[in-house]
Amino acid sequence: MIAARAFLVLAFVSVTPAFAAELPQYVAGPFSGFVDDCQQEKQKPPKRADFITEVDLDGDGKADYVFDIAKGCAANKMLYCNDKEGCKISIYLSSAEMAFPSGDFKVKSWRIVREGKAARIVATMAGEACGPTKPASCEKTLRFKGEAFVAE
Repeated sequence: MIAARAFLVLAFVSVTPAFAAELPQYVAGPFSGFVDDCQQEKQKPPKRADFITEVDLDGDGKADYVFDIAKGCAANKMLYCNDKEGCKISIYLSSAEMAFPSGDFKVKSWRIVREGKAARIVATMAGEACGPTKPASCEKTLRFKGEAFVAE
């Protein structure tokens, strides 16, 4: 009986903290904020694997992190999404290691396109992001330039 309880406790301890420990602090901190939004509203928090995409976007050979708020709970979506522009994605670069994103964009959808050492994000956007004529939607490439991401 005691051995079974010890096994259950160890199984829980080894899965939960180890999974969270995989994220660097500059990513884990902001992610915990999104989880907290959900918990405050008694909603199921997002799963890390669904919410965060790891990909090298700046070509430094290290994982960068893209938060997809559309995959969060209803509270996340209420705070960071709208029908016109879509949901926010936030990009955290390993080269910056800062607790705020190197890029925040509202997108209808997005995908990663690999090219050489670095990848880029191709996003379907709407509203102001599409320029002065503001078509219903447009496709933009989000690329790392200098010290931040820009939509081209």
